[in-house]
Amino acid sequence: MDDKVEEVEMSFGDHLDELRRRLIRAILATLLAFIIVFNWHVPVLRFVVAPFSEVARDLRLDANHLFTRSPADSFFAYMKVSLIVALLCAAPVWMWQFWAFVGAGLYDHEKKAVYRFVPPMFILFFGGVAFGYTMLIPIGLRYLLSFADPGVLQNWIGLSEYLSLFTTLTLVLGVVFELPIAMALMAKIGLVRARTFREKRRYFILGAFILGAILTPPDAVTQVLMATPICLLFELGIGFAWLLEPEREAVDWKRWRRRGLVLVGIAAILVYFQGELVDAYRGRLVTQRMRHAVDEEESNEGFPYFSLLDQLRSIDFKAKALFQIIPGDEEELVVVGDGKKAALLRFSYSDRRIQPMGAEGRATHFLVSNASHSVTVELVDELPGLDFMGLLVLAIEQASEDDLPELSAMAAALVGSNPPGVRSLLEDDDASAHGAIKTAWRGWWQGVMSTWVYRAGAGR
Repeated sequence: MDDKVEEVEMSFGDHLDELRRRLIRAILATLLAFIIVFNWHVPVLRFVVAPFSEVARDLRLDANHLFTRSPADSFFAYMKVSLIVALLCAAPVWMWQFWAFVGAGLYDHEKKAVYRFVPPMFILFFGGVAFGYTMLIPIGLRYLLSFADPGVLQNWIGLSEYLSLFTTLTLVLGVVFELPIAMALMAKIGLVRARTFREKRRYFILGAFILGAILTPPDAVTQVLMATPICLLFELGIGFAWLLEPEREAVDWKRWRRRGLVLVGIAAILVYFQGELVDAYRGRLVTQRMRHAVDEEESNEGFPYFSLLDQLRSIDFKAKALFQIIPGDEEELVVVGDGKKAALLRFSYSDRRIQPMGAEGRATHFLVSNASHSVTVELVDELPGLDFMGLLVLAIEQASEDDLPELSAMAAALVGSNPPGVRSLLEDDDASAHGAIKTAWRGWWQGVMSTWVYRAGAGR
């Protein structure tokens, strides 16, 4: 049966009127969403800047404030944020109006094909937005904010600059995630064949990794994190294009079978070595929480722990290494050591912009500090082992070969001696003994974890 088409011829002016009606509906939906969102502009802005706040707290920057340059900037910032969120909320309406305008001139079977694209479009768009918000914004901010030397440059983060970054990595990335739909449509109308996409695959993958290297920190993990979803979307687009192209080519299943066997082999290797890969990942996480005095002096990046420790009177040694047992936003627990001695310290952070300095007659003096934090370092005299030692032993179990000697020495200094089966690796680093040392620490902890208490200077 022939497809039914409306027996109405529309002039160019009629098409413009139809387009105008569709645009008005989409704009009205956006305006309604904007009014609703603006009523909660404060929590909405807090949600938008949450990735910045999390990264800034980790880097010990001012996590509570983004700076503006004029009195009107704050108002327009709330307007811009509300508009961005309103556009995200109204995106389904925009997509529907677009399809409704295009679908007016399509056959019935073409309309059905269009309707099949609608759910994937929504899923891919919001998937791109979520990926940018949860992954790329924190990664990009962490690299950019820690790049500057704090001894030379001070990061003053502007609200407008952050919002530009937020818009790029959410709305724009949502559009980028529509790549499979665009490829499928190009194949559907015969503009590009699926075979052409397959032939250009190697160039696209190279471009994806180059883009990942440009937009992410110089770290292979984050580069792969950026490039892999784009490559997967491209492969998904090839599959859609092959399914929807008018004259579908026969598939060389022998070639695909060989590729499938290669992929299965790679997957088998990954499964076989998954233990080693997981251990390497966990060791990397431990390394990120280690600080060495030499490294800190050379890099000058991040929070200046050792500069504070050099001025601390409560420990009677010069700290050479530090490990964050319990990192936190307002308080963190750390252990410091020099290879022979160790101490447990509590770092407390608070935003102290106005600090009373004293009174004179009827006048009171204040010290006003801009974008700074006050830091209190407290020597921990006594603490139940369950509150921290289990985490330290876990770090020892997961530590890499480079970090294990220092961590084991810190733990031994806190305990008072090496448990049976554990010997110092700082002077004689025997890699073959690492496994036995980790096992010995785990066995010691399992035997004492319900009763052991850390007491500073108690001669344990």
